[in-house]
Amino acid sequence: MSEFDRRRLAEARSQRATPEELREATQRYKELQEELRQLNLNPEARHGEERLDRYEREMRLQTMREEFQIAADVHPPRLKNTWMLALVMTVSSFLMCAFCAGGTYYGLTLLNQKPAAVDTGSSFWSAMSAKDYQSAHDADLAPVLGIQLTFTAFDTQAKQVDAQYGPVTGYALLKQDTPSATNVTLTYTVTRTSGTNHKFTYPVVLTLQFIQNAWKISDIGALFTPAPTPGGTPGAYGTPATK
Repeated sequence: MSEFDRRRLAEARSQRATPEELREATQRYKELQEELRQLNLNPEARHGEERLDRYEREMRLQTMREEFQIAADVHPPRLKNTWMLALVMTVSSFLMCAFCAGGTYYGLTLLNQKPAAVDTGSSFWSAMSAKDYQSAHDADLAPVLGIQLTFTAFDTQAKQVDAQYGPVTGYALLKQDTPSATNVTLTYTVTRTSGTNHKFTYPVVLTLQFIQNAWKISDIGALFTPAPTPGGTPGAYGTPATK
């Protein structure tokens, strides 16, 4: 029984058909099946059309279509401004490729761009000048140095030097050495000023290492040990200068 017949039977049952109606429907179905068996169907209907026959039929239809178009003077529609559309598509494709290539190059440049060690040094001295010892310790020191020199020890030493020589009031970069691609030394002249306007200058050499795509200070040099230079003149490194 086909799906269609099953649906019809289901619909009949859903409408609460009587047993007599159901018997009649079943009998009618059998009659229709017998009539279909007696029909003489073409081979195409039974087994499908052969490939060669289908090709010949399509060629006949194409020939008839062409003859009709010639007789009726009917021509297929032509695309307008085809060359303009091709030009626009070509230019759009070129611009899109150029945009993608430029964006990729710019992104790779940003990813591979190496920060400057001087920026870390400036950040460190700015924090020291502002007495923001927490930022100077946590943000700019290398992890190993941060563990060896804890923030408590760093803060204590910084305040002791501030009390003795005055806080950091100025710094100037004198020299930058690059022993390797991951190591840089920055030599600064650091100025401390006490409450009586007594200035003290001394050199500090910071050693920086490139760690996890950032420059970090691995050695603070003589930051907390400013020592006067024996026999120095006023204003020289490590020598008090009064203004």
